[in-house]
Amino acid sequence: MNGAPKIGIADVWHPRHLYQDVIGNVGQIPQFGTVGVDPELVEKAMIPCWANYMQWQADAINHLIKQEGYEVVFSHMKWNVGVYGNEERQQW
Repeated sequence: MNGAPKIGIADVWHPRHLYQDVIGNVGQIPQFGTVGVDPELVEKAMIPCWANYMQWQADAINHLIKQEGYEVVFSHMKWNVGVYGNEERQQW
């Protein structure tokens, strides 16, 4: 559904040990995608993928809060309106 980002390797995690910890306790990182602005694809493919990924990220963050004792977590998701600007939304 998108161009294979490097989500399944420890190299993009810091510190790297968090990768194995999160994967071992929360599960593999789910695929997410952007498939254009076709309303049917958005409804049937993109939104369910986003929801699944968002749940995984929430689970991962909650695990790290408990496991690592984090007191503050910043997370940024820019796959919805931020990715699809006004021009695309007007086509829907």
